Amino acid sequence: MRGNYDLYKTAVTEFRAPMQATITVVPVSLSLVHIPRTRLPSLSHAVLRQILQPEPAFLNITCNEIELTIFADAQTLDDFEPVARKDRQRQRSRSGSSSSTRSQSGVPPFESVEVTCDRWSVLQIDSHSDQLGA
Repeated sequence: MRGNYDLYKTAVTEFRAPMQATITVVPVSLSLVHIPRTRLPSLSHAVLRQILQPEPAFLNITCNEIELTIFADAQTLDDFEPVARKDRQRQRSRSGSSSSTRSQSGVPPFESVEVTCDRWSVLQIDSHSDQLGA
């Protein structure tokens, strides 16, 4: 237990070191796209187009065993909106039919692409220190 306290004390001491930084709001409206892993083969062209943009204002791509998430300029993610709209329509039509019989038949549930309607901002933090973590 004492070792954990010493580690905590060291971390707090290091954290308190003076640091000069500039915090800027990145002037771009961002959006999120959630793409289920099962849908990646059919959407790989649109995903690659995001990666290969010449000078994106902001781009973050995160992938786990469930989905790939793209966090980028809302306008550049417009490629995914028709797919998400079609998926929402498909989801609504499925929910109108008897979904209990479909899930019992062994058909996996439909995994839709989602584009958030929320808009996000990003804070950019630039350190002016010569040392990392200082």
